[in-house]
Amino acid sequence: GSGDSVAPATSVNVPVDNAIPTATYTSALYNLAGNALSITGTNFDTLASVTTDVKGLVDWTKFIWDIDGSNGAELWITDGTTAGTTLLKDICSGACNSDPFELTAFGGYVYFAADNVDNGFELWRSDGTSGGTTLFADVQNGASGSGPANLTAAGGVMFFTADDGVVGEELWMTDGSVTQLVKDIDGTAAPSNVANLTAVGGSLYFTADDGVNGEEVWVSDGTAAGTMMITDLRSGSSGSSPGELTPFNGLLYFAANDGTSGKELWVTDGTVAGTQLVKDIDPGGSGSYPSNLTAAESLLYFEADDDVAGSELWASDGTEAGTYLVKDIDPSNDSYPDNITPLAGNAILFSATSNYTVGEELWFSDGTEAGTYLLADINPNGDSYPYNIVAVNGRAFLTADHDVYGGELWTLTYEYQVFLPLIVK
Repeated sequence: GSGDSVAPATSVNVPVDNAIPTATYTSALYNLAGNALSITGTNFDTLASVTTDVKGLVDWTKFIWDIDGSNGAELWITDGTTAGTTLLKDICSGACNSDPFELTAFGGYVYFAADNVDNGFELWRSDGTSGGTTLFADVQNGASGSGPANLTAAGGVMFFTADDGVVGEELWMTDGSVTQLVKDIDGTAAPSNVANLTAVGGSLYFTADDGVNGEEVWVSDGTAAGTMMITDLRSGSSGSSPGELTPFNGLLYFAANDGTSGKELWVTDGTVAGTQLVKDIDPGGSGSYPSNLTAAESLLYFEADDDVAGSELWASDGTEAGTYLVKDIDPSNDSYPDNITPLAGNAILFSATSNYTVGEELWFSDGTEAGTYLLADINPNGDSYPYNIVAVNGRAFLTADHDVYGGELWTLTYEYQVFLPLIVK
């Protein structure tokens, strides 16, 4: 709407390098008609005198955007048109912010966390109408709120984490009518650090610490009896520190440290017997630290460091023999593949650094060494830092930097071949 603005924010440090004096901001106002952003704070005049790219120095995540200047950050709905984009409900009435987040579709509704002040952050749901947008579960009475997060649908129920003020932050579930604690995993008022909720088939996998075995992988069917640690991968209270939980071919793949092989790639079917090390990529070392696990049609892509080629692109079909280095993109250093995004089949886009001359640019791979190559040097004079890659309907969109255009939206099309990206606008 007219007079788009930024609500006042607490003074915070703006990220700057050592050559620029520290600056803080307290509020900002964007004038849509004049296309100008006015920032109130301290030492911004010094920033402006040092660089013309002041916008690049501001931590924009600290701002709360107020779309129409009167309702605060609230829940909106759109059908993709200007006329069909409207405020759904002013949950925190007036200029305050309800800050809805964790929007998750389940059972014909969209569930989310929001703060209406009186109840704090609690679980809400909406059917897409103002009247059908209501507080669904007040897990913790009072204004403190239970802070629901990690909303994940699996097996006909929706799981989430919440703190009821009694047992700490634990695993909860709802079937759309009944909402209840699944299990107090550590049996105390302390949180069990439930995280990484991941649906595979009809089961929910997650990581948690029961206070005895450390952080390990757990599985749940939504009942207390059916919620259990799969296996104590690393004996003792240290835990295996599992992460990168990713579904692939009906199984769960993850990175974990069993105390012997270091952090490596593991797989589980939810049973002790079906939980095993896929491959010790860095044998005898501290681990290859697999990350950015991404499932394509018949390959699981990830970044790993075998202590020989460095941090490069790997792929696996789920077997030890079928887990391999796709390509040593930067033979002299690490290429740090990131933003791995499936297109079709086993084709992926990702960002990587082939050398310091080309910098971090957009790459393509089909899972073979020959089929892995620099797709586009978007910024010939430096890094384009491609990220936010999204594939939809035969087209991929991404954000990238360019010396002339700056950080903008780019797109490319793909069918049986991939075409070079073009800037959208």
